[in-house]
Amino acid sequence: MKKPNPPKKASKLLTSQGSSSLQPLLSYANYLQQQSDRLRNSLSEPIASHIALANVRNGVASILVDSSTWLGKVRYLAPMIQQTLIKQGLQINKVEFKADPNQHAARKIEMQPAFMSPTTSDLLTSFADDVEDPKLQAALQRLAKHGKKP
Repeated sequence: MKKPNPPKKASKLLTSQGSSSLQPLLSYANYLQQQSDRLRNSLSEPIASHIALANVRNGVASILVDSSTWLGKVRYLAPMIQQTLIKQGLQINKVEFKADPNQHAARKIEMQPAFMSPTTSDLLTSFADDVEDPKLQAALQRLAKHGKKP
């Protein structure tokens, strides 16, 4: 039996010669990403991390904001944001904002490592000693080892 071909990487499929109809779309998406990064770099940090340039069409820049709370704050900055985009070379005469809670979810979220204090570890160990079920006892003892110092 013939072995199936391995799957191709999406990036190669999108940039290959056969997908020439997607090339303008990819170029425009990269352009918007660069403009969005430039906009964020020109704004102060509390606001910069909550916005993204979504589109520019017919002189209107659409900016996504990751929550309705930030949407209210960012609207006050519309004239300054419009001037910043014009300085970047965009031909716009209006800026509109839209709340998109999913926009924030797409960003990389840094996870903090789990921490267990030695006191908690000791409590789990003593609890495991009193448990009669051997599987549960073993699981609790394994969990308790995470709080012990090496």
